[in-house]
Amino acid sequence: MRNSTRGFSLIELLIVLAVIGYLAVMAESSFAKWIADAQVRTAAETMANDMRRAQAESIRLSRQVAFVLSSNDPQSASLSLASSGAKYWSAWSLPLLTTDETTPTLLFLYSIKNTNASVAGYVDASAASVLCFNSVGRLVSSSATISGATVTCTAPATKDYFAVTNSGGSRFSGGAASLRVQAFLGGQIRMCDNNKSLSSSNPDGC
Repeated sequence: MRNSTRGFSLIELLIVLAVIGYLAVMAESSFAKWIADAQVRTAAETMANDMRRAQAESIRLSRQVAFVLSSNDPQSASLSLASSGAKYWSAWSLPLLTTDETTPTLLFLYSIKNTNASVAGYVDASAASVLCFNSVGRLVSSSATISGATVTCTAPATKDYFAVTNSGGSRFSGGAASLRVQAFLGGQIRMCDNNKSLSSSNPDGC
């Protein structure tokens, strides 16, 4: 009795390769979306923590602190404020009005490394690039000259929010990945999911 060994036909091999290619494309798309989500979440969490840090510094120093969005590094050039598409944020201790201080002090600076991620700021429905905390950690109206730029804070009626987005992927149907960092007039700071409405069943909603 003779044993025979039969290999794959060309058609079978092509079918297998086509299936592998399809699965690879699907996996790459899902992975890209996951990466975009992770980048947005990292930036939003860092921003929320840095806002709280700026707020804590205003209380510790007993003076106003400005939290500023910019499109450039204010240490290397004059500050370029950005109400949308910002790649940097920084916190500055503002001079006391009753002293001879004239220059704000940089407390910290953060740069978004990913090229697709960026930040846009809003005061209620208007574009904004800066918010200010007073010596008890509340949002206030103020103005100062920071790194060559005139910076004006407007205390919101209820809250400011900063939207962190990533154009390189989408976790939501029909839009770029997006989270918000909200700063309330009384001092509360929270991160929320822009795709959900705040409710008892969605405590992470906006």
